[in-house]
Amino acid sequence: MPQAVKTGKPHIDRTAIKTFLRQLEYPISFLDFETFGTAIPLFDGLSPYQQVPFQFTLHVVRGQRQEPEHRAFLADGNDDPRPKFMERLKTVLPKTVPSTRSRRPAN
Repeated sequence: MPQAVKTGKPHIDRTAIKTFLRQLEYPISFLDFETFGTAIPLFDGLSPYQQVPFQFTLHVVRGQRQEPEHRAFLADGNDDPRPKFMERLKTVLPKTVPSTRSRRPAN
């Protein structure tokens, strides 16, 4: 049984957290999005309960100690939000994406 379960106290591996944070490369993007799904599809090409994105917020941190840049999109509700959602997202995502590194925990 894990020690945290036995003691009721959280386990925080500070070394693993530091190792992970050192691997991050800028810009760092934080994306949150919302979807809806209906039993009867509202738009052509959808299936019942298929999730349709209609809103997002994006925060981009371009360097250490820099304030995050905030970008957002909210569909107007008049038509299928997917095309405008993707158009807006493509314009606000950073053009350069850091290389992906292994995120295996250090043991």
